Amino acid sequence: MIGIVKELFMEGISKEKIVGFNSRLIATLDGKDAKKRQKLQFQNDIGIDFVLDNGGWVFTTQNFDQLKPNEQKKTFNQVVNTLADTLFRTEIVNECECEAPHGLHAQHRCVIKSSTFLPNKKIKSK
Repeated sequence: MIGIVKELFMEGISKEKIVGFNSRLIATLDGKDAKKRQKLQFQNDIGIDFVLDNGGWVFTTQNFDQLKPNEQKKTFNQVVNTLADTLFRTEIVNECECEAPHGLHAQHRCVIKSSTFLPNKKIKSK
């Protein structure tokens, strides 16, 4: 989700430096941090709750226009890298069942059992 996050606040970091967050991490212009995520405060709404409950990221846009051009570039890169990591380096384990609700057509129903972020693979040099 990319949008305005009301009442965004975190002690020790100006809200202009906050790029986004998920249920475990916070992304700032300086990188990602799990320890600082517990200190983040914001006004909940249905969209944010839905995104966080389903493993997604919330990116804030209310201060983007006030950032310097190099900070805007860092913000954009942080969003792109975060989305790429989420898409390509996240292992999701589903539990699925096949049901026939009306007797004729099968439907599958899946529930996410676990989601794991995969570490970078180290390339061995010869």
